[in-house]
Amino acid sequence: WKVKPDYSMDFGGLLIKYGREHGNTFSREEAISHFEFHGSGTPAQTLSLILNRSGRNNFLQYSENRFVLAEAMNVSEQFLDLLRSRIEALLEGGDYVALGDISDFFYNTLPALPTGVSWGPLLLQSILGIYDIGYITISAGSSNDLKTIDAALLRKKSILKTFADVVWCELSQDYNLPHTFSSEEFRMYLLEKGFIHGMEKTYSVHKTVEKDLRFLWTAENSVVTVSKA
Repeated sequence: WKVKPDYSMDFGGLLIKYGREHGNTFSREEAISHFEFHGSGTPAQTLSLILNRSGRNNFLQYSENRFVLAEAMNVSEQFLDLLRSRIEALLEGGDYVALGDISDFFYNTLPALPTGVSWGPLLLQSILGIYDIGYITISAGSSNDLKTIDAALLRKKSILKTFADVVWCELSQDYNLPHTFSSEEFRMYLLEKGFIHGMEKTYSVHKTVEKDLRFLWTAENSVVTVSKA
């Protein structure tokens, strides 16, 4: 740098500069190529480190493998107030909703976005991860990556704190517990509820509720018995 810029003088700063020069958005592939051009020997790892650390406050993911500069979102108090009121209406007094069950109508009522950027679950969870407006999203297990849509949106002050809490709450309404499922039956239940998507957790569904004693996995994690309490 010949002149000290208004962004950090590292790869994260280079990505901010790149975004500003390309309509405030970029893809994962474009970022990796940019880092490779500027001398990173491990550009994919460099990007992952940025996105999982300080970059969470600078780059918001709005669709799979696509990001927008947070500074370009123009997130004001008015923006957050509208978002808060729309989420409150969505929950209708409840504690949570599956992100996979949120309709396009809800997203169409949210604040306007920069050109080329659209609302969806990935952007919603990115924003809630930065701005504290009383709501959070939780993932279906610790193995999720940045491309994975979180499982549920819930009140920050809810008595439900984990994904296992949410799943057990749903199961207690749908079944007379205790109840036993095969791992695939359990996965299909999560899929139908909108907590997971596509082929997620095909071989690791037990990890979504691991360490919670209400879910007893046996037969090499191929069978689960959900307890009454």
